[in-house]
Amino acid sequence: MHTDFVIAAATLRAQNFGLAVPATVTAEDVCQVVSKMKIAEFKPKEGVKMAVAEGDPDHGGGGGGGSDESIGQLRACLPSPEKVKGIELVPLDFDKDNDMHIEYVTACSNLRATNYKISPADKHNTKLIAGKIMPAIATTTSLVAGLVCLELYKLVQGKPLSQYKNGFANLALPFFGFSEPIQAPSREYRGEKWNLWSRIDITDSNITLQDFLKLFQDKHKMELTMVSCGVSILYSMFSSKSKEKMQEKMVDIIKGAGIEIAPRQKYVRFEVCANDEEGEEVEPPTVRFSVK
Repeated sequence: MHTDFVIAAATLRAQNFGLAVPATVTAEDVCQVVSKMKIAEFKPKEGVKMAVAEGDPDHGGGGGGGSDESIGQLRACLPSPEKVKGIELVPLDFDKDNDMHIEYVTACSNLRATNYKISPADKHNTKLIAGKIMPAIATTTSLVAGLVCLELYKLVQGKPLSQYKNGFANLALPFFGFSEPIQAPSREYRGEKWNLWSRIDITDSNITLQDFLKLFQDKHKMELTMVSCGVSILYSMFSSKSKEKMQEKMVDIIKGAGIEIAPRQKYVRFEVCANDEEGEEVEPPTVRFSVK
């Protein structure tokens, strides 16, 4: 599936630049080239700070995407006019009767389907579906794509939240409406703030249930009353069975609850209920637990 995407994408890209495309490119050809490539290991940038509250520096800045420095870095990546002299880009209009176009769409849709556990489709079904949705792309879908791109420009430029817009459109009426988005509501506990997008990361996959509970009590001053994963309850302070599992590893408890972990899955998400030091209920953020 990956090699199908590489072949189709590379072929269409070559056509964009007017390059000669070999008559046949096989998966073996792609694997032979890839085997000689050395991909550097991803390392996150150090010293990067994200604004989490309205009063923080660079609030709504999107990581400084619109700063002079970042714009200068983008400009430095552009090739000089001499290097692109004589190159003429050729636009490619989608054609459902073009086999390479269908192969590219099939590869993209199947890769996405794999990520979301959706049944993949073969080239014939993809061609049938594409033929039906093409008329829709020219109307409402193109309008939505345009509105999304406008918001992406603001994100790149680091605009404040007040300049973003939610769009509502109905071409049949026609109706166009826009509203300002609101900041995600946040909670505060012992000086820590979190919202819907926050999480607590637990990276020790060998931690026991007892140490897991102690970690929250020592670091966050919270007493966990319940830990669940999906529809399965992994711990409840009112359950005698939970007390018997104190020395078990969290990974074993997850598997024992019948929760399936995919071969390449790195994390599972816990929903936890907790009390503060006074016994009052607290709503902590989601917990992301490493299973590898």
